[in-house]
Amino acid sequence: MGLDRSFSFAPDGQTLATTGTFGQEDGGAVLLWRVADGKLLHTLKMPQELTEEPYRPRIGAPAFSSDSTQLVVGTEPVRQPNIFLIWRVADGALLKHVEQPIRSDLVHFNADSTALQFYNTRIRDGVRIYTQRLAQEGK
Repeated sequence: MGLDRSFSFAPDGQTLATTGTFGQEDGGAVLLWRVADGKLLHTLKMPQELTEEPYRPRIGAPAFSSDSTQLVVGTEPVRQPNIFLIWRVADGALLKHVEQPIRSDLVHFNADSTALQFYNTRIRDGVRIYTQRLAQEGK
């Protein structure tokens, strides 16, 4: 994370997510684009309560779920914890936010989209990967 601008293509190739500050003071936004014609589908912003102290994070790199239906974006906070936002791609609805107390540079869904994998690359001896299961709807 920590990038002012980043992007990711959905696995199905139909949607592109771009992130950046786009001149905004509220930490930035995620823009979802239809690849076929370049149409802007949704502008996703952080919830208001996460743009104020003690958070004031900036949006980081996006990652799609394996079925292209969800998007996770990490934030780079001024202080811990890191906040990760999960949106539904079809309508841009914010599904949940997940707090991760361990510093993470990148986040991805696991292969079956039942967990988030957090990567800490800012360590001396390699990379640390942490996994956090996501609560399944209706269970």
